Amino acid sequence: MSSRIIRAREAGDFQPLVWTGWSTESVDRKAPPPPEPAGPGESSQPLQQQIEAARQQGFKEGEAAGAAACRREMQEAARQMAVAVRNAVTEQARLRAEAERDVVRIALAIARKILRREVRIDPHVAIGLV
Repeated sequence: MSSRIIRAREAGDFQPLVWTGWSTESVDRKAPPPPEPAGPGESSQPLQQQIEAARQQGFKEGEAAGAAACRREMQEAARQMAVAVRNAVTEQARLRAEAERDVVRIALAIARKILRREVRIDPHVAIGLV
C-alpha cells in the first residue's frame, strides 16, 4: 500500500477532523439486581414446567420454520429445473434445425464437387443428365 504526505498548500478543501470522544454513561449504569432464588418452601416445579413448555414450543416453531424454508427452497429448485428443461428443449430444436441446414449444405457441396470432377473427366456425361 502506498502512502503520500499531503502538505498544507496541497490540502485544498480538506477540513481537520475534530475528535469528540464518547460517553461512558451507558456503560456506567448499574444492572438490575438478579431475582431472588427460590426458598426451601417454594417449589421450582412450575418454573421447570414453563421452561419445558417454552422449549417444546420453540422446537415446534423452529421445526415448522425449517420445513417452510425447505419447501420454499424445493419449489425454487423445481422452478429452476423446469426452466432449464424448457431451455434445453428449445435449444435442442434450434440445434437440430441448424444441423439439418449444415448437413444439406455439406451434401450440396459434395455433390457439386463430384459433378465437376465427373464433367472434367468425361464432358459427355452431362448430356445424359439433360
